[in-house]
Amino acid sequence: MGHWEREGGEIQIPPKEWPSLKRAVVEAHTLFRGRVLTEAKKLHERLEGERPGGRGSYPDYHGRALELAGRNPSSVERAVAEAAVSVLGWYENERGGLDFSRMPRVPTRKRLDAAALTQAVRINDAQIAINLAFESTIRLDTPKRTIFWSVEEGRHVIEAARSHPVAVALFEALDRVRWTRESGGVFYGNNELSSEAGGGDFPTQFFGPGGEREVAVSIQPWR
Repeated sequence: MGHWEREGGEIQIPPKEWPSLKRAVVEAHTLFRGRVLTEAKKLHERLEGERPGGRGSYPDYHGRALELAGRNPSSVERAVAEAAVSVLGWYENERGGLDFSRMPRVPTRKRLDAAALTQAVRINDAQIAINLAFESTIRLDTPKRTIFWSVEEGRHVIEAARSHPVAVALFEALDRVRWTRESGGVFYGNNELSSEAGGGDFPTQFFGPGGEREVAVSIQPWR
């Protein structure tokens, strides 16, 4: 089962570096959305091809979609697969929930825009929030030129979140930043083993001179 863990923090980006970093993250999210819609349409075709002709249907199309989508073992593909299942055109039942006993409708761009994991973002927006799979979030604050990273508590969630295509683009962009004296920051984490041993949040990665100073003087960690 593994132990629970979490991670998060904020990074201040130099003014000249902000446009390219923001563009890299938004463009990666746009590419991710395209892959998700393509995969969702493939899933729908496979479900349609497997549907018993004239003899009823699967009792759980959602479960079958997850089974089909989950055959690729890599974390990157898991992120695409999880989002693809969410954008299938599921019907609602009488109680307002989703009816997984019915064959879903063909996924559309409208459904892609509505799903939490694939909502469109615009590069000119001052505030951008991108919900990733595995309970993780990237938030870009243009007025403050700050990246916020958050991975909610769970089991094996940090590696999975960092393997998401958009997260990969973010960390690659951070590696290319030319840091200035007042820029940077620290990501903090915690896990079950550290907590049981009485430990608090600890640095998992730091960036730039600001992050180096923060780690050195042990500033109160992220909450």
